[in-house]
Amino acid sequence: MRISFVTLLSAFCAIASAATPTSGPKGAQLKDGWYFIKNPESGKYLQVSAATNGSSGGNLVISKGTKDQGQKWKVTNVGKGLVTFTTALGDYMIDVSGGKNENGTNVQLYNAYGGDAQQFMILKTTQENVYTIGTKVSYFDKALDIEGMRTEDGTNVLQWTNEMKPNQGWSFERADDDDDDDCWSDVLGYSCCSKCLEAVYEDQDGKWGVEKGDWCGILPHCI
Repeated sequence: MRISFVTLLSAFCAIASAATPTSGPKGAQLKDGWYFIKNPESGKYLQVSAATNGSSGGNLVISKGTKDQGQKWKVTNVGKGLVTFTTALGDYMIDVSGGKNENGTNVQLYNAYGGDAQQFMILKTTQENVYTIGTKVSYFDKALDIEGMRTEDGTNVLQWTNEMKPNQGWSFERADDDDDDDCWSDVLGYSCCSKCLEAVYEDQDGKWGVEKGDWCGILPHCI
């Protein structure tokens, strides 16, 4: 049954105004699949260092976009807002070295086992569609950070206190064909949003945004 825009908006405002207890950070929702991960500030992409190749202990750096396998990452949701990142080069995941909760700890590839050192949370920033990648081993106090705020190809990526600085911001670009990314809200009488928007309402059908004073369905690839 279709519910009027005014009714839903009123319900949303009532919910939003209520005091809600928090139990820690809530990760942004990213659909499982393959992505290129870009730092918008530098225009560079997260990749496996060519010097270390796709092997356990391989280093992570930034580099200009080549869209090759070393820059391709499989995002897998593992529950409670957490994700893992697997390289297209083999059965290796992004890993906080030694599982340490310390600033400056290196971020690397390691054999995929999905433990705490390989679990992350994609956290919203004040910029639309730009996120930080919080590490579970630091209880999300620290995030993936481009060392020294440098922008040169080959600059190292490590763990540092999450201050939402430009060198800690990342955007996600789909790297695979998404056959499921159809406009699901068409059958409900609403068009899909023309771009990725902040969700203002969510029901069993999906997440909803508002464009030109009317509801629109947010496409699945949007976070």
